[in-house]
Amino acid sequence: METNAYFDNIHTHIIQEFKKGNSNITIAVTWLTDNEIFQALCHQAKSGITVRLALLDDDINRKKSGIQFHNLTDAGGELYWIRASDSDNIMRFKFCIIDHHNVITGSYSWMQESRDKHENIVVVSNDSEFAMQYLESFNTLLREQNYLTEPSKKGKDHITKRVALLEEMIKKGILIISV
Repeated sequence: METNAYFDNIHTHIIQEFKKGNSNITIAVTWLTDNEIFQALCHQAKSGITVRLALLDDDINRKKSGIQFHNLTDAGGELYWIRASDSDNIMRFKFCIIDHHNVITGSYSWMQESRDKHENIVVVSNDSEFAMQYLESFNTLLREQNYLTEPSKKGKDHITKRVALLEEMIKKGILIISV
């Protein structure tokens, strides 16, 4: 396990952590108005990494951010809009899980204007048990919002296609697996 705290250039550190992802990125944040972070997520989704993003369903995300969130789903990612029952009961999460063993969390708001604020993130690497606590919280959030937490048919099709691609690469000698 490794733990690092970052206080400057936080958006850059977040993007660098995304690039380390090999299979999945799961994020729950109240707001996402930083287009550079969003574009990095879309890039990861296009490359075949499973990207799941839960955001507060409000005007900041839907209108003021200027982000075209459908680009994530167009790239193969999953987007979950989290409804608030009232102004006192809104999602305040700020976390990301990468490959089921790395976690990004902290005060950083994932907003363009947060780049100049005194905020932070902590990155905990190689701790599956810690990451599972965040994944459980993410899945609970989705269940509370009546989203299914089982893989969708689209998700299963995606996995089937990736397995077939890997098999083809092995047959052609492009990918060699040693044990």
